[in-house]
Amino acid sequence: MKLVYINNSKSSVFDSQVLALLKYYQENPFFEKVILIFGYQNQQEIEWLRKKDTTGIIIYFYRSYPNYPFLNYLIQRNLFRILRTVSTNFSDYFFHIRGEMTSFHFKKIIAKLDIDPKQLLTDVRGVSIEELKEYSTANSIIKWFKLYNYERAFKSLKNEINISVVSNYFRSYLISALKVPSESIFVNSCLVDGNFVYNLSARKIIRNELKLEDSEILMIFASGGTAAWQNNDIIIKLANAGIKVLNLSRLEIKNKNVITRFVPYSEVPKYLSAADISFIWRDKSLVNKVASPVKISEYMACGLPIVHNGTVDLINTVTTDGKDALLINDINDLDITKVRDIILNIDRVKLSKKGQSLFGISSIAESYKKIYLQESK
Repeated sequence: MKLVYINNSKSSVFDSQVLALLKYYQENPFFEKVILIFGYQNQQEIEWLRKKDTTGIIIYFYRSYPNYPFLNYLIQRNLFRILRTVSTNFSDYFFHIRGEMTSFHFKKIIAKLDIDPKQLLTDVRGVSIEELKEYSTANSIIKWFKLYNYERAFKSLKNEINISVVSNYFRSYLISALKVPSESIFVNSCLVDGNFVYNLSARKIIRNELKLEDSEILMIFASGGTAAWQNNDIIIKLANAGIKVLNLSRLEIKNKNVITRFVPYSEVPKYLSAADISFIWRDKSLVNKVASPVKISEYMACGLPIVHNGTVDLINTVTTDGKDALLINDINDLDITKVRDIILNIDRVKLSKKGQSLFGISSIAESYKKIYLQESK
């Protein structure tokens, strides 16, 4: 079997998610070929990917465009042309499509390529319609066009044979919203590579670098950006409450209790090991309820307990309040004594193993592989 992964344009988590998955398959030979078809909108995205370690992965590029209905034909035409370059016979291929919009385009051309819908897995990462409605700052006309396209793509999921979503709550949502058969939907949360483990040596080195005493509690807040749902401003409230916060984000915060770092992805596990507890605070919305923030996977794989407000269902599912997580409804309810108790009683090595079993690359990659095999027999 040959695996083709189709991703339409660079995304913020593409590096940590997709490349890790494809490299795992390439380094643990199962597929005859591992192919990445990468839709780009500008030359910078091509150069970005070429700087990554893609050894052994066969890469094809096709010109993509922004998400507007009047550009759909161009995207589908270019995707069709690049697939014709890949092969003229797809009988022994399986297609892993990231995102419902890219899948929508792909399904428009599969009949011309003689591809069976059973050879396709649509990997849906979030509720794009709600995210656009809640967080988009685009003007009303642009927003309308984007919503129109996403709504068509979402409705097309009703006929899917294989769908992967990032959480059990998302699965339940799709079953209810689209009346999709439950056996068609699989759950695969955001993955982390093997570097995300608790490392005591790295902990000592980084804490020394940050000039922290052994007894000091360090709470980590990590985000890949400054999107509205990240709630980066909550850091100031934590700092003003006297908590030492390691802010791993692009947003610099000037406060005596805040240490700001934005480090290369390869360095993140060391800083997570240096911290004592993590923090995730999301607004109450469907966008967050169904989500699998990659930071949850990273925190748990590095043995970090989590302080959260219960708005991400995945955290409620995989943690136990008072043992490896602390659930609070209001930031003013944060009890430092309870935080310290969790830190003192947690077995970080054990929690790290739990995190790897739930979100580690081998666990998620093997889960995906079972879906490919199920439909390839």
